Amino acid sequence: SATLRRRSVSSRISSSLKASNSSCSILLLTLAVLRETLGQISRYLSTVVKITKNPLHGQFQPFT
Repeated sequence: SATLRRRSVSSRISSSLKASNSSCSILLLTLAVLRETLGQISRYLSTVVKITKNPLHGQFQPFT
């Protein structure tokens, strides 16, 4: 019975590790999405600043 108990404990630990790993990957994904969004916003803002500084620059071209 001792070996069975040990096996259940190890399986519980591995399942909790899997759960924490999935939450960590979700966190990393969210951080990557946030970083991408922030990069796009900063690009957009820099374009707007360029246009407001130099209105003869031409038509506003939205970021892609």
